[in-house]
Amino acid sequence: MKKILSFATAMLLSLSWVSYGNSVAADKYRYGDFEYSILEDDSVLIDGYYGDGGYVEIPDIIDGKNVTKLAYYLFKGNEMITEVVLPDTLKEICPGAFSNCYNLEKVNFPESLEIIGSSA
Repeated sequence: MKKILSFATAMLLSLSWVSYGNSVAADKYRYGDFEYSILEDDSVLIDGYYGDGGYVEIPDIIDGKNVTKLAYYLFKGNEMITEVVLPDTLKEICPGAFSNCYNLEKVNFPESLEIIGSSA
C-alpha cells in the first residue's frame, strides 16, 4: 500500500510541475531570433533565443498573438546580451530567465508584468 501511495504522490507532483511549467503545445516556431510556442490561452511563450546579443527587443505580438511569457532559463548564461526590452504585453518571467547573464546592464519591466520567477 505504501508503494502505491508513494507512486501516486510522485505522479501528482510531476503532473503539477508539468502543468505549472511552460504550459505549451509540443509545436515550436521561429520568429526572427526567437523560438516560441503557443500557450493554452492562445498567447505566446518565448522559449528560445538565437540572436547575437547586445540590444535585444522582444516583440509584443507574434503571428497576431500577444507575447505574455518568457520561458525558464531563456537567456541563461548568455554573456552577449547587454540590454533587453520587454513588451508591454508581457505578464510573466519564469525562474532563471536571465540567470548568469553577467553583461546584462538594463532590462525594462512593463506595467503589465504580474509574475517574476525566482532568480529571474
